[in-house]
Amino acid sequence: MFNIQNIGQKICNARKEVNMTQMELADKLNISFQAISNWERGQSCPDISKLPQICKILNIKIEELFGNNKIVENIVNENLDEYLKNEKININEFKEVAPILKPKQSDAILESSKEDLNIEDLVEFAPFLSSDFIYEMIMKCYSENKVKDIEDLVEFAPFLSKEDLTNFIIEILKESNSSNLDNLIGFAPFLSSDFIYEIIMKCYSENKVKDIDDLVGFAPFLSKEDLINFIMEIVKEDNFSDVYDLVEFAPFLPKDFLLKLIKDLYKSNKVEDIDDLVGFAPFIPKEDLTNFINEVLESGNINNINDLISFMPFINNNKVVKKIMKNRF
Repeated sequence: MFNIQNIGQKICNARKEVNMTQMELADKLNISFQAISNWERGQSCPDISKLPQICKILNIKIEELFGNNKIVENIVNENLDEYLKNEKININEFKEVAPILKPKQSDAILESSKEDLNIEDLVEFAPFLSSDFIYEMIMKCYSENKVKDIEDLVEFAPFLSKEDLTNFIIEILKESNSSNLDNLIGFAPFLSSDFIYEIIMKCYSENKVKDIDDLVGFAPFLSKEDLINFIMEIVKEDNFSDVYDLVEFAPFLPKDFLLKLIKDLYKSNKVEDIDDLVGFAPFIPKEDLTNFINEVLESGNINNINDLISFMPFINNNKVVKKIMKNRF
């Protein structure tokens, strides 16, 4: 396997053998001496195009650095295209040198490989491949049903352009078996807020969402405005089986909106009992919540005063607390 520390140590030893300082080697290679220091410390590796010059200056062979690796040999000799046409590529040989290859070189090598690469192999190689090639490969795996779970592809997301990732998600959503959005939440950090909003509104409007709280995983990645619009749409259509489905979104919503929300839910009789709203209480300022409970008390529009007991830990006015207790008996 490729070992950047071993290569750095070999460069360091070879430099000392020819009695040369890091500064002198850097001058001959027309690079900074910090680059040489990073190589020798195993923190980075030389560009493959520099290898012939390095080996010549240090009087060593490329094989001494990388072993008998045909890929490196043919790249250095500018013969990679011809080599790929005539030889079957060994994936283990590719693994040994992948970190020093340019993305297009890695693409060409894997494309010419006759080995059937699985998802695990591609994830391992993703940092060394171009975004376009990764997109092509995961689309191929997906279309050929080589992907058991969509979540298995989340690891590719950081290596894809937003455009390609967006196109991939759109393709998934076209499939009839992709009604469960849970398997897409892992992609959310890599998608635009606008696109996420578009996804959840589309799936919601097409009744592809079984339970509203299945979408709460997307909430941290939506703008406050879009999340408010989404919740308002749900409330407007009275499309929630349990108010606790809405409570799941409370940590991501503005406090002033939450106050308005519980008032609207209560006044429009969209909750059976006022204590159904207590789940929102920790996310609303105590003063605002206290005023709301006091309004409820003064209106007399409450079936059972005991329904207010659960709000008491979140009320900051003793008079209101006493009023509840007084009416309770």
